[in-house]
Amino acid sequence: DHPPTALINFRGGNSTFPSIYFYEIKAQKILPSLVKNKIIIINLQDEENEPLQTPVGDLTPAEILATTIDNILLHRFISPAN
Repeated sequence: DHPPTALINFRGGNSTFPSIYFYEIKAQKILPSLVKNKIIIINLQDEENEPLQTPVGDLTPAEILATTIDNILLHRFISPAN
């Protein structure tokens, strides 16, 4: 027997989930209500950090993690045919 397998169900390409830049938080340009009761994913990215190829285009690791969390919370995974 193999363990259960689930495939990521991508909701869309780049920028499917909202992004906030650190400088916006530091400059207090973000309303607290925007992030209240939300899951916050911090993506450490620099010029050498390459996006990853996915079926919906190149995504950052944070976008892939956000999609995976979305799949878990809303039961959106794709199950392979048996």
